[in-house]
Amino acid sequence: MEAKIQPYQYHFIKKQVLTLVEAYQHVSDLTTLQALQSITADRIHEIVGHDYPEIANLIHTVSDITLRKNTANTILANFKDFVIPFEIPSKARLSKLFAKTKKLNVPDFAQQLDPRDLSYLGWNDPGQKQKFITAYHDDTLIGVQGHLAT
Repeated sequence: MEAKIQPYQYHFIKKQVLTLVEAYQHVSDLTTLQALQSITADRIHEIVGHDYPEIANLIHTVSDITLRKNTANTILANFKDFVIPFEIPSKARLSKLFAKTKKLNVPDFAQQLDPRDLSYLGWNDPGQKQKFITAYHDDTLIGVQGHLAT
């Protein structure tokens, strides 16, 4: 299965599906629920597009079923299979990116994080009182650092 959506798109879909689950828990009017299902499917189509039939089928699933928490988790797991993972840079690449920082303390991200959940990578270095953020812009890794206030 080829990855086709960005992590921010996945998080948007997740928010929409969980909103729908909450509506099913609190709303009993069938017309209202059908309207919310339609709105949710339209919002997901807007951010993902109509180009991918597999994703369209999953969106159709969102708009056609009565959602429960376990069903929502299954749908979200299926959507997560389409997410393009964030390429976690190596420590050497981060050291080059933040070359002016002496003794750069980089956590081992590969062991801790699922790259399909990330749009950017950030960490705090409390010893140096600095914050580091990296992201890709036009396939180029960029980095921003700042100072943490006490």
